[in-house]
Amino acid sequence: QVANEAYSLLKDAKVVSDSTYDAINKLKTHRNNLFENKKSANNSNDKRIIQEEINLIGEMIKGLYDDLNKNKLEKDDLYKKVKDFNAKTRALKLTIRDQTGQKGYDWYTRLEHRSAMRS
Repeated sequence: QVANEAYSLLKDAKVVSDSTYDAINKLKTHRNNLFENKKSANNSNDKRIIQEEINLIGEMIKGLYDDLNKNKLEKDDLYKKVKDFNAKTRALKLTIRDQTGQKGYDWYTRLEHRSAMRS
């Protein structure tokens, strides 16, 4: 169950990561449009206002990349934990199967059958 929760968190971290990439791409598109608007602006006040927005968007993008890097570290850590949980669970299942006699073997067989039914 702990491994399942860790796996669920890993999936959630991927969703957050994907959403962050989407936000970054949308902000970059908007920033590119602002660059075009700045080129076609007629007075310096309009250009200054547009540049301030471009700067703000740049800071937002940088912040999102910082969040993305933190999320990646957390996601990598969760992935390692999931792999570790899965390996330990597998070892425990085999130990039960191999060291508890016929009852353990029967339990293992039923567990594998239930797992195959879910797949």
